[in-house]
Amino acid sequence: MMLLRFSEEGRFSLFGCRDRRGGVSLSSDAPPPPNSSISCQPRNPSLLSSVPSSSSAPSLSLPSSSRPLDSRAEDELTYEFGLSKFGGEVLYVHTPDGCRVFCKSGASSISGISYYRCMSCRKHPSPSVATIRVDHGLPQSLDVEHDPRCTQRDEQEIACSQVDRKVREVVKWSGIPSSLAFTLTHGILKTTGGEQLASKFAPYHIYRHRLDSTKRGSLPAMQDEFNLPEELTMTVDMPGLEAPLLLCASKELGIYIFASKYDVQLAGSADLIVGDSTFDAAPNGWQLLTLHMRFWSEHHQDFEWSTFLHAVMRSKNEVSYKYVFSELSRQWDSLGLKHTRRYFRFDYERAQLNAAEDVFGKDCVGGCMFHYSQAVIKNLKQHGLFSLYKSCQEFHSYVRYLLAVPLLPPDLIVLAAREILDHPPQLADRELCDRVAKFLAYFHDQWLVKTELRHWCFWQWDVRTTNVAEGFHSRLQQHPLVKKHPNLIGLVSFIRIWQSEQSTRKAQLVRGDKPKPRNPTYERQNKHLMHVFAKFDHLISTEQISFQDIFNYLCECRVALPEFALNGVTLKSVRKRKIDANDGIDSEPKKGKVPCRKEIDSSAVVEPSVEPREDSEDDLILDPNSSPNYNFSPPDETEIMRIAQLLCVDMPENASENQSSSMFTQASRPRSTGFSDPDGACGFRTIAQCIFGPETDEPIHGALRSAICAFLESQISIQPLPMWVISHAPSQRDLATHVHLMKGNDYWMTDLEIQAAALLLDVNIFVFDPQYQTWTPYYRTTLSQYIPYDTHHT
Repeated sequence: MMLLRFSEEGRFSLFGCRDRRGGVSLSSDAPPPPNSSISCQPRNPSLLSSVPSSSSAPSLSLPSSSRPLDSRAEDELTYEFGLSKFGGEVLYVHTPDGCRVFCKSGASSISGISYYRCMSCRKHPSPSVATIRVDHGLPQSLDVEHDPRCTQRDEQEIACSQVDRKVREVVKWSGIPSSLAFTLTHGILKTTGGEQLASKFAPYHIYRHRLDSTKRGSLPAMQDEFNLPEELTMTVDMPGLEAPLLLCASKELGIYIFASKYDVQLAGSADLIVGDSTFDAAPNGWQLLTLHMRFWSEHHQDFEWSTFLHAVMRSKNEVSYKYVFSELSRQWDSLGLKHTRRYFRFDYERAQLNAAEDVFGKDCVGGCMFHYSQAVIKNLKQHGLFSLYKSCQEFHSYVRYLLAVPLLPPDLIVLAAREILDHPPQLADRELCDRVAKFLAYFHDQWLVKTELRHWCFWQWDVRTTNVAEGFHSRLQQHPLVKKHPNLIGLVSFIRIWQSEQSTRKAQLVRGDKPKPRNPTYERQNKHLMHVFAKFDHLISTEQISFQDIFNYLCECRVALPEFALNGVTLKSVRKRKIDANDGIDSEPKKGKVPCRKEIDSSAVVEPSVEPREDSEDDLILDPNSSPNYNFSPPDETEIMRIAQLLCVDMPENASENQSSSMFTQASRPRSTGFSDPDGACGFRTIAQCIFGPETDEPIHGALRSAICAFLESQISIQPLPMWVISHAPSQRDLATHVHLMKGNDYWMTDLEIQAAALLLDVNIFVFDPQYQTWTPYYRTTLSQYIPYDTHHT
C-alpha cells in the first residue's frame, strides 16, 4: 500500500513498506530507531532535538495509566512530533492499525515537561482524556487508556491534514483562488496515493469555505501602507528556515526593497545586470523596479537570467533610484563584493541612468538598443514618414543604417552617423523632403548631442537590450496573482512566491543544472552578429578602412535589428528581413516563375503627421490605409521607342500596346502575370516583357543586362558611393566582383540591378512579392546622386 509520510517540518515522502512496529521507512539510508531504555520508539530520532519543550502549563503528577482498551505492547507503538493544519504542535502515536493525534495542552518552561491530549477523546464527554507526559522531548509512555468511542486516524488522513495545512499557508497571502488551490491539491493527492488517498480529502464545497475563511482572517486592512504584516517580509520556506525578504524600506521616499541576502550575494558575482520599471503590474500610484542577473554556468559555458531584486516605489525620481542602488551597493560592500566588475543595462530614463552612474560609475552603465530603435521609429512616425519607411525600400534601408550605427566601434559611430545624415535620399515631393530634414535634425540633436555616446554604443556586446526585464513584466501582467494594478498585499505576496521559485532555480543552477535554452532564431542571429563583430574588429586592426567598408559592415549588422509596426511593437508575424535562418546572410534568389514587373508613374503622396496609435496591428504593410495610392501609367509608344534607342535595340515586331492607366495600393493584387524562362536571366526578361509586351524578351534581355552593368560600373566609381548603391549593395561580396559576375548570362538579378534599371530607364518599377503579398517600389527619381549615363557611348 502506497502512503504519504510527513515529518515535523511539513515535508512528505512516498513510501510503501510498514515495519513490525507500525513505523514507515522514509528511504533506504534512514537508520532504524535506536534501542532505548524507555519503552517507546521514536519514528524519526532526528526530530527530537527540534521539539520545543516549553509552554505555560505547570508540572503535574499523574497516576500511572491503566492498560488501554486496545492494549498493545509498548514496542509496537512509535511516535513523532509534527504540526497540525492550524500550525499547533501535535504528537502522532502510530500503531499497526492506524494513528492517534495528541495536541499540546500545557507545558512548563522550567521543568521541560509538556502534556499532550488525544484529540479524538476530547470530542466525547469523558471523565478523563488520554494524556501523554513528555519530558524534554521524550514521551514517558505511549500506552495510555482511551475512551471507548475514540477512533484512530490512518496514515492517509494524517497526510491529507498535512497537505491541508500547507495549502492554507500558501493561499493565505498569495491570493490564489480557492478553486485553483483545491484542483491542484486534489491532483497531487490523486496521482500520489490514488483514489483511496484523494477520497480522504474534504470535498470542494466544504474546502472552499475553509480557504475563504483563512484568507479573510489573514488579509489585513492595510490602513498604513508601510505597516506590512511580518509574515510578508519573510521568504517562503520550511518552518524555522524562513529568511528576511524585505531588504530595507523608506517611508519618507515611499520605497520597499525586496531581496534575500543569498540572492544579493549571488548577483554580486554576476557580470551583467538588467533593470526595468513597470506601472501596470504595480498598485495605482506605485511602480515596480526589477533587477535581473545573468547567471553564468562555467560547466555548460552558457547562462540563464534570474530575478533577484524587486523595488516597489512611490515615485520615479533620481533620489528614489539612488536610494535603491545605494542600498544594493552597501549590501555588496558588506559581502566584500563592491569592487567586482559588473555592468548595468537600463532603458533611457534619465533619472535611472543618472542614479546608476552616481552609485556604480559612468563606465558601468549603458542603455538598450531596442529602446533606441523604438525611439527613432517613434519620431519617424511623428513626422509622418512611417508609410514612406514601409513603402520605399531605399528610404527603409536608409533608416535601417541609422538604426545599425550603434553597433560600430565608439570612435566610428559619430563619423558614420554624420556621413549618413549628410547624404539623405532626395525625394521628388518637397514636403516629404522637409519632413525628412526635420527627422534627421531630431536624430542629430537627440543622439549626437544630448545623449552620451556610452549609453548607445553596443559594440561587441552579446546582450544589447533590456528585453529580459521587459518580457518578465509582460508575463507578470498576465499572471493570475498580479494582473493589472494589484493591491500592495497581492503584489508582495506574488514577490514572495516568485522569489521562492527563483531561489530554487538558482540552487539548481549552482548545483550544475543546465541553463534553459533560449530562442534558437535569436541565438543564430546573435551568433552571426558576434562573427561580424570579430571580422570587422580584425579589419580595422590590420588596415585602413573606407566608408564602403563601414557600410558593408552595417549592412551585415541589420539582420539583428527589429522591425516595427505603427504602434511601436515589433513585427513577428511578417518578416521583411530576407535572411537565411542558418547563417544569417541574404538569401539568394530562387529560380522559377517570376511575376511581371510593371512600370508605374507615381507622384509621392504626402502622409500627414500622426501621433502613436493605441492599436495592436501586427503588420501595417497589409493595411491599405497605411500606404499611399499609386497611379499605374504604362509607357506609351514614344516612351517605348526612347527605351529601345537607349538600349540600342530595334523595336520588336511583336511589341504590343500596354494596358490603360489605373490606380492601385499596397493591398492590390496583380491582375495579370507573365512568364519568363528560369535560366538566370528571368529578371531581365521580365522587365523587357513589361515594357515591350509578352514574348519580346529574347532579343532584348541581353542588351538590358549589359546596359545595367555598364551603368553600375560608372556609379561605383564615384567617391563617396551614392547612397542608393550602398542601400542595395549585396553583403556577400564587394561591388566590383558583383558587377563582374552579373555580366554573365546565368547570374540572377538582385535589388541593386532593379534599382539601377529604374534610374537608367527613367521608369518606376514595382515588384510584387507573393510571399508577403506586398509591393516593393524602385523609384526613378528617388535620388539625384548619380551620374547621368548614355548607353550610346558603350
